[in-house]
Amino acid sequence: WSSDVCSSDLAQRLRDQDRRAILETELRQEQAALAALQREGQPPDPAARRRVQDNIDALHRELARTAAPR
Repeated sequence: WSSDVCSSDLAQRLRDQDRRAILETELRQEQAALAALQREGQPPDPAARRRVQDNIDALHRELARTAAPR
């Protein structure tokens, strides 16, 4: 029984690490999209900028809920 709990804990930790890595990748992509919008030489479309910023904010919230890797 104890080995089942250990393997279950390990599996959960691995899923959590995978989830965090995915969220961090998505965050970097959204930050790059925001930077690209700001570099375009003309004022960015406010709706596009708001959408990207909302995504960044949501990813920060999700990462805050996800424990840092141990």
